[in-house]
Amino acid sequence: MMDQDQITKDWNRRSYSCDLWTDPPGQAWENFVHAVDELVMLIKGTIALEIQGQPLKPEPGQEIVIPAVHSAQCTQH
Repeated sequence: MMDQDQITKDWNRRSYSCDLWTDPPGQAWENFVHAVDELVMLIKGTIALEIQGQPLKPEPGQEIVIPAVHSAQCTQH
């Protein structure tokens, strides 16, 4: 089991915030813009992402950097 408090401390040390959220299968972000890049981590389950045309299937605990300007599609398997 991942320690959310430790992850939060680590991310804060690297100037990232840390929040927990759940996206439903089929969630899509088209031409989404943030002020900064995002750092995301799958906690449990499986997910397939496509970021800027590149398919990604992160494992639980793997960090993924999402550019500030991006399109993404989530598919739960």
